[in-house]
Amino acid sequence: MVPGEELAPNQCLEELLEWCRGRGVQQSTLLLRSQPGCGRCLVAGSACAAGERLLLVPASAIIAEGIDGGGYQASHWMLGVAHRLLDEDLLGASSAFAPYVRLLLDG
Repeated sequence: MVPGEELAPNQCLEELLEWCRGRGVQQSTLLLRSQPGCGRCLVAGSACAAGERLLLVPASAIIAEGIDGGGYQASHWMLGVAHRLLDEDLLGASSAFAPYVRLLLDG
């Protein structure tokens, strides 16, 4: 992506899904739904058995406060995560989480 270029919502989503596959995120029958005014969600695309794993997100695809040796002195863990998201956003395309952050903040 070119700096300053805006992606169409579907293009932004496709970029995130490709990023997820590259990070080792595994899913079975899940479908992504988007409803105007309601946001995005995952839904089962077919019947699920009890105990069936629907989604596997490896550590390499998780952005959290305190990961990678960093950490913020925040009054609540959620403020630390928000700070981390802003740091990743400032990195732009060079962020390892660029597609995820772009979808959260711009998509």
